[in-house]
Amino acid sequence: MTYKEPRPSEDSLHLIIKHLLCCEDFTVDHAVTAAEARQLFTRHEFAAVLLDLGLPDMPGEELM
Repeated sequence: MTYKEPRPSEDSLHLIIKHLLCCEDFTVDHAVTAAEARQLFTRHEFAAVLLDLGLPDMPGEELM
């Protein structure tokens, strides 16, 4: 029997990525849905976006 590492939850992945980016002095915004992301896009200009292609309310490809 082989050992498999447990897969991190989406929440823990978000926190890990946020922590790593903040340690490098990046500002991080987080949206769980495409609707939330659209609201952020109207209020802010972003230099980079990390996007989950499997958003709960629409495919991430359609958001961009």
